[in-house]
Amino acid sequence: MQERQGMSLFLDGNAFMCNCDNLDLIRWIKTTKVDLDSQSNKCQLSNGTVIDTLTAYNSLSNLFADCKSTVWLTFASTLLSTFFIISLLLVLYSKRWKIAFYLSGVVQRFIEKSSERYKYDVYMSYAGDIVIWIKYVLIPRLEAEWGLTMCIRDRDFLGGESLLDTEAECIEKSRYIIFLITPEFKSSKDCLFELDRAKYERVTRNLDKIIVITKDIRITDIPLEFSYI
Repeated sequence: MQERQGMSLFLDGNAFMCNCDNLDLIRWIKTTKVDLDSQSNKCQLSNGTVIDTLTAYNSLSNLFADCKSTVWLTFASTLLSTFFIISLLLVLYSKRWKIAFYLSGVVQRFIEKSSERYKYDVYMSYAGDIVIWIKYVLIPRLEAEWGLTMCIRDRDFLGGESLLDTEAECIEKSRYIIFLITPEFKSSKDCLFELDRAKYERVTRNLDKIIVITKDIRITDIPLEFSYI
């Protein structure tokens, strides 16, 4: 309501919390030139007690003694956190080369362990006379030129050992496997076993890549199992 001497504001029945958040409001009610009845304005303390704002204003030092402590605590916490972060960054910067060398060592050890796990780079799965092409074309290219270590059944398997166990072990110790699919592949029990083993190693993440090369065979004659690897 607007009057000649100023404004009148009626706050009766609008109780609010007497806490640090409303400290400025309590001061304003007491010091404002707006015409209002300070005695009729109520506020509630944290313990549930309801008092009028005039009493609250007259007891600011007692009722709100913790407000300054809260402000200083917030300031101190912020300052301490900032100091800690800056100190940590300075330490990291001063030790940056040691940290870099340490991380490099960790990566190097991981690479070495991965290399130790693999005895061969490539395992060859094949059947029939294609071994001649492997011997005179593929081996010179992959081993002599590219420096890869190949596992070839007719060359690297030792006699007197279980063939299936040797195939499974060598596939497990190979980073890649190359399936050289020819018309004889589908009827070879060894090749089909190697295919099943490769699927298992792929699921267990021991095999990085499976490479398929076809030679002298129609697409319709390729084993259906290759659709699932």
